[in-house]
Amino acid sequence: FGELAIIERRRRGASVVALTEANLLELKADDFRHLMENHPGIKEAIDSVVARRRRQTTELSASERV
Repeated sequence: FGELAIIERRRRGASVVALTEANLLELKADDFRHLMENHPGIKEAIDSVVARRRRQTTELSASERV
């Protein structure tokens, strides 16, 4: 979580709370960018998720204005 903030180089605007025990991994912003630069398949997958989230946000925002 927080990949959009890393991609857009801004502060994270959301938090999460695990409802059950969870194992977490931390990936620093520079390491994330390095991963995307060196693994085009990962970058394509993440870009696809980002595009879908932006569309959903836009659609939600538009429906709230009606």
